[in-house]
Formats: sequence, C-alpha cells, structure tokens
Amino acid sequence: MNQNLLIENTAIDLHVFLKNFLFFPLLPFEEKKKQQVKLFETYIAGFYYYEGEKVVKRLRKNEPLVLKREPGNPYDENAIEVYTKEGVKLGYIPRSLNPVPAALMDEKKRLTAEVMEVNLPPTPSWERVKIAVYLVNEG
Repeated sequence: MNQNLLIENTAIDLHVFLKNFLFFPLLPFEEKKKQQVKLFETYIAGFYYYEGEKVVKRLRKNEPLVLKREPGNPYDENAIEVYTKEGVKLGYIPRSLNPVPAALMDEKKRLTAEVMEVNLPPTPSWERVKIAVYLVNEG
C-alpha cells in the first residue's frame, strides 16, 4: 500500500470530520442522574434522648432524613447525627456501623438516609425508627 495515499486519505477524513462534526451545533447535554447505593439499614441510636419522641407520630416511610458528621463528639469520633428535613435531631447512626460512613463523609462523599419503618409505643425506643443509609453518586 502506498504510504502517501494513506496520508492523503487520512487528511481528507480529518477534513470531513472537522467540517461535519466539530463545527456542528452543540447538542444539549443529558442531565446526569443521581444514583444511590444502599449501605445498610439500622435503628436510630439515642432516639429516646433527643427530639424523636416529639415527632415520631409524624414520621413516614420513605421520608428523607439528613445526616451530619459530628467529629468533635467526645464519646465517638465517628459520630453521625440523624435529623429530619425540618432540623429535628432524632439521634445517631449506631457506633458499631458508623466508621465506614464517617470516613466516606470525611472524604466529602454525600450520604443520605430515609425512614424505612416507624414503630410506636410499646415498641422500645431503640427500635422506634428504622432508617436506610445511602451513598449518593452524582456523577
């Protein structure tokens, strides 16, 4: 095969590419979809000691919750607080489960949670609200 012919054909193909694709009007980009990976389900620790009992009757399955890191907690350096969207503190992610999600949050990964189950009295307070914790991939 003649090398010069290959170079000429490549140049023509490049010219066609530039003319038809590079200068073609930009198409709108698709919006990136959020994806969630469920990390675990658990009951909220310390529910009795915070404001959970005041709002437990208003909590609903699939209700979004807010997770906040509390690295300065004197009892648990991996502490993660659980709040309602309205800012009512419900308690914490249990200490036995929080090292991995705490490390993810410290790396600026976004975690979210939602209510999975609400159990009214006479259920013990430590089994009052079950939540699911998710890692959000926004890419």
